[in-house]
Amino acid sequence: MKIVDFGKNTYQYEIDFKFDCISPEIVRKIVENLHIVKKQFSAVAKDAATSQTALTQGQGTGEAPFYQVRIGSDKILMWAGWYVLYETWLQWRSSILSELLMSLDAIPIELVAAFSSQYAFIVPVEKFNRGDQIAELAPVRAFYGRFVPEELLKRTNAYVTFGDEGGKEILSLLLGGGANPNEGNITFNVRWNAFDSKAGLEQNVRAYTARADKLMESCNSGLLSLLVKS
Repeated sequence: MKIVDFGKNTYQYEIDFKFDCISPEIVRKIVENLHIVKKQFSAVAKDAATSQTALTQGQGTGEAPFYQVRIGSDKILMWAGWYVLYETWLQWRSSILSELLMSLDAIPIELVAAFSSQYAFIVPVEKFNRGDQIAELAPVRAFYGRFVPEELLKRTNAYVTFGDEGGKEILSLLLGGGANPNEGNITFNVRWNAFDSKAGLEQNVRAYTARADKLMESCNSGLLSLLVKS
């Protein structure tokens, strides 16, 4: 599917544990496999501030997009961005997850605190459609117009969160400015806080990953296609 992409999208995937479940031996095995044997990363380093081990590839350019895996005693995080196509992210994440799960699958699902994903889209401001020109936003603007003067509806930020009754699944959406005043930021976050206790870590990871991607793609087709000029 067509994903909004102006070259600065970033993607993140994180597994958080309830306490220190990842031993130094597991970290060493992951690093040896991905860095030395498979050569999927060009550098490895220890972050003194977080005590996380970071595997890195690329510089964030069109010729060398940036990929990173960070491993802590209580979490694993995958990150990719800057000239990484969405399809490329899906393929890379799937490949890295398969490698990681070989070392992590013995950890009981009861020790997992959360799965979370972030999909961030950086869009040039001139590529946004004006809110007053989007028919689907008319009821929303009319609601805010009950107490916000028209002149203050020219520039808006928004942060909304959606969740199920049990608090298992949370979807959040941020619409706002970027670090560059000439860019806007649209970010989706999908988080699971509860899991299928009858399935193992890998089965839960696969189920969550498919669900998170489906929600993001729904937001892309149902919301970004309205906000961003084609």
